[in-house]
Formats: sequence, C-alpha cells, structure tokens
Amino acid sequence: MKNIILKYGLITGILITSFMVFYFVIFYPFLIRHNEYCSLGLLGFIGSFSMVFFGILEYRDKVNNHIISFKKAFKIGFLISLLGSLIYVAYYTINYHFLKPSLLEREIAYQLRPQKIEQLNKESIQALTDRVKEYKNSFHNPFYFILNTLEDSLPFGLFFTLISALILKRKAKI
Repeated sequence: MKNIILKYGLITGILITSFMVFYFVIFYPFLIRHNEYCSLGLLGFIGSFSMVFFGILEYRDKVNNHIISFKKAFKIGFLISLLGSLIYVAYYTINYHFLKPSLLEREIAYQLRPQKIEQLNKESIQALTDRVKEYKNSFHNPFYFILNTLEDSLPFGLFFTLISALILKRKAKI
C-alpha cells in the first residue's frame, strides 16, 4: 500500500507542479481576466488529482484481489491527495518566496482594480481594503501560508477521493 501511495502521490504532485510551472511561464503573463486564471488552475487540479482514482484502482486490482472497502479506498485516496498537495505546497512556497514574489501584489492589484472599486460604496471599499491588508499580513505567517495553499488543492483531492472510493468499492463475493 505504501508503494502505491508514494507512487501516485508523487505522480499527482509532479503533475500539479508541472502544470503550474507551465501555467506561470506560458499563460499567467497574458491573462487579464481573473476567471481565466481560475479556470486554468481548476483544470490543472482536476487532471492531476485523477491519479487518485488510478492509485485506488491499482491497489484494489493488483494488491487486494479486486476487493476494497470504501474506508480503505478513502484512506488510500486521501493519502495520495495529501502527498500531492504537500508537493504543491513545497512548489508554491519556492515560487512565491523566491521566484515570483510579486504574485501576491498582482492578486491584490486585481482585487482593488478601479472597475471593481467604482461599483462599491465607501463601507464596502473599506471592508475590501481591510480584508486585503489582513490577507497580505497573514501571508507572512508560515502556518497560515501552508494552510492557505493546502486549501487551494486538497479539496479537489478530497472530492476525487470520495468519488473514486464510491466508484471503486467492491465487496468480496460470498
């Protein structure tokens, strides 16, 4: 089981990281609308976390004689997702702190863009400004940074884990 988790967790992490590198090099400089940015990120996570399904399938068919409980499938999928997400956190930490420290500033500029500000009243503008400041300050806390980055990827992994465990569970024939 450990080998399968390690194998598919590493594949998941490498796929996420490869997609993000590709994305930041090719697409990110040219994207103007935030929804395009989010859509491409979602596609990368969806493709990467599909490895959860294949990891559970390999365990069920090759190791456990075509039988797996929902609980065991969920455990395997969760560990694969967690390993892939931790690799993503490591990549994003290096990218954010060393390679592209302007990422947060660019996101803040997007959140405080004139088109959005014009549509808000003074209280909403102040609330948005305060929220952005708090977000920026909290990003310097390593614990918050790690949790926030895990929050980007792990929910996708959990979703794929749940769906895969439901699809692949199989009881022994009596």
